[in-house]
Amino acid sequence: MKNKKPSNKYTSHPKIRVNRTISQELFLDVMDELSESGDWDTLIDIINSLLRKTEPDHWLQGVLAGAYYGKGDFDLALQSINKAISICGGCPLTRWTCAQILFYNGEYVHALEVLNKLMCEPAREIHAGPCGSGSDCNLTLDRAEGVLNDSRFLTAACYQRLGYRCLYQYFLTVYKRYLAKGVGTCYAEENIEEMTGGEEL
Repeated sequence: MKNKKPSNKYTSHPKIRVNRTISQELFLDVMDELSESGDWDTLIDIINSLLRKTEPDHWLQGVLAGAYYGKGDFDLALQSINKAISICGGCPLTRWTCAQILFYNGEYVHALEVLNKLMCEPAREIHAGPCGSGSDCNLTLDRAEGVLNDSRFLTAACYQRLGYRCLYQYFLTVYKRYLAKGVGTCYAEENIEEMTGGEEL
């Protein structure tokens, strides 16, 4: 992709199971540095080497999908995120990543199906669920609220691409309303401009 992909703000992982070969902090530092430099091939090689040395891990598989998506290889990104879903299909973070990849694959209706189900889950239930605080995904209440709000923006972008302007405006307005309340987002201005074609309210 030419533009910067959404940030890795949802990738904090309390206990990466890689046979103690790399710490959480070091892995995230490496991932951030390689993502920022656009060295997706090196990042993909590292993640694949870790996946070969650990139990099935939906979070790490999702990170691999994000790396393929950052590289612009959306077919492999879909394969990787589908594998993550096969490991833990209920994970909100995995489903958001899936919807993001589907969006970039032009599968807007499919992305909306994923997002509609995700947005029905209250942030407190996500936080208290199996992928909440202390889990592999470590979705704290703040981060759960962020995932839901980014789902609102992604929903708006899907409706905009499909030509449903009223629904686009509605979900973009709600997304901005939550931003004004202090809810976080992984989308930078360049992401929003790219995904909506520069169209605003």
